[in-house]
Amino acid sequence: MGDKKKKIHKLEISGKNVETFKKLRPNLIKRIFEMFEPIDEEDYARNQASLSFEFLEEKIKRGSIENYKIVAEIEEKFSKAEKNKAEARKIDAEAKKINFDNKLNEMKLFLGLNKAMLLGNKNKEAIVFVKEIDSLIEVIENVQEEQRLAK
Repeated sequence: MGDKKKKIHKLEISGKNVETFKKLRPNLIKRIFEMFEPIDEEDYARNQASLSFEFLEEKIKRGSIENYKIVAEIEEKFSKAEKNKAEARKIDAEAKKINFDNKLNEMKLFLGLNKAMLLGNKNKEAIVFVKEIDSLIEVIENVQEEQRLAK
């Protein structure tokens, strides 16, 4: 094991005039000891707590502002997402309406073609069926008229 040496610091103070220095020396030593005197622990703790509290208050204020900014950004993104969803629902509804209108027109055309094929037939069943076709075409035209009026 190595030898552990204690380091001793030596402070040598002297003045130009030995007599004056001898008079001032006790006062100088007293002031040096005052510098190294322990700080009143209660005052020190109170001061540290005060500094910590001030730091935390500033941190909370800064955090609150940052939090409000983040919340505002999130709300803006949700608002945009809701707007996009509403636009998508509107486009979907318009597409469904167009599809429904096309289906009505196809049914009307299909029923009209069947009616045309049955018109020359004198069979009672064919005549009743033509009347039913006329009723279905009338219902389709009423639905289409209602849609035009709703616009």
